Amino acid sequence: MRSAAPPLLPVFRSQLQADLLAALLLSPEQEYSLTDLARRFKAPLSTVHGEVRRLSSAGLLCRRPAGRSTMVRANQRNRLVEPLAQLLFLSWGPLQVIAEEFSGLEDTERVVIFGSWAARYHQRPGKPPHDVDVLVIGQPSREDVYDAADRAQQRQRRVRRQDLPPAAAHPGQGAPTARAQHRRHPVGGRQAVATCDALLGQALVMIKPLGTLLAGADGYLGAAILGDGRIALIIEPSRLTRESRQHGTTAAPEPGSLLPAAPRILVVEDSFTVRELQRGILEAAGYPVVTARDGMEALDSLDRDPEIALVITDLQMPELDGIALTRAIRAHATRSSLPVIILTTLGSEDDRREGLEAGADAYMAKRSFDQQAMLATVERLVGRVKA
Repeated sequence: MRSAAPPLLPVFRSQLQADLLAALLLSPEQEYSLTDLARRFKAPLSTVHGEVRRLSSAGLLCRRPAGRSTMVRANQRNRLVEPLAQLLFLSWGPLQVIAEEFSGLEDTERVVIFGSWAARYHQRPGKPPHDVDVLVIGQPSREDVYDAADRAQQRQRRVRRQDLPPAAAHPGQGAPTARAQHRRHPVGGRQAVATCDALLGQALVMIKPLGTLLAGADGYLGAAILGDGRIALIIEPSRLTRESRQHGTTAAPEPGSLLPAAPRILVVEDSFTVRELQRGILEAAGYPVVTARDGMEALDSLDRDPEIALVITDLQMPELDGIALTRAIRAHATRSSLPVIILTTLGSEDDRREGLEAGADAYMAKRSFDQQAMLATVERLVGRVKA
């Protein structure tokens, strides 16, 4: 039974048809499998197949077989595609989505779209934007802002969350900067001081929330993108004194008591931000890390680097997804026992069952992500025991 016509633009026969056209026509260079589309819109594969067949017969989409899958993309040769995409953009585009999802925020003075998407919208030349930067000015609840961004991201899959206090926003003076708070923290009834061996440098950075993936990570103010493209986790200063209170003074290790070299880990994730954050967590725990943007790159990395001892992979990725990557690892003659952790936004029981049946050793949902739980799972699977 098909769904009702979408109220936003009731010229389409169903909400699913509008969602499919928006996904494909607003990203005409992107190619999707029918399985990816079914997962994205939480629709039965047979229903998606029927809608795609209908739209392909009308000449709006192109299909091609790829093994046992069917890949689909916009038919840019059809003269109706461009005006239809413009109509979809007006209805499903970032302006509409963000306006709808953020309009109910209390104690909000203004919601502003900025960055590369805004520049392209105002016809300024540059590279195609990969996401949408949103600035919320006011004093809304942080949880309400994140919820609004999550809803927008589910509809657009391109919204990046950011909220800054009014004092940090200065219209017309460039990108605002979030200021970190420094607090004195008592340790055992006394004031504690944290020192560092050397100051490597200083920079003015914009601190951004860690988001859903690292919502459970305690002791961080957020993350910042450095000038060379690396992502740095910003530690809350009081975390250092809290850890001092918990662990006390630590003596230098005895010679020969150091842990052996940590095993190398391959992180497979198509999102640059999430990929670099995972790298930062693992490297901070002492693991050398190799990264890949999708399953095909991951297989190339495994062929080149026999020292990789564990794989952490997302599920939804272009070229080769996490399920197919896990199956390929399990089918390989020499690395069939390589530990695999799936870390994904898909947290349903069906998704978890599919991942474990494909051969994953552990399945973790990003929404309930816990940094320490991930590190404990890594240690368990690679057999690295702390001294």
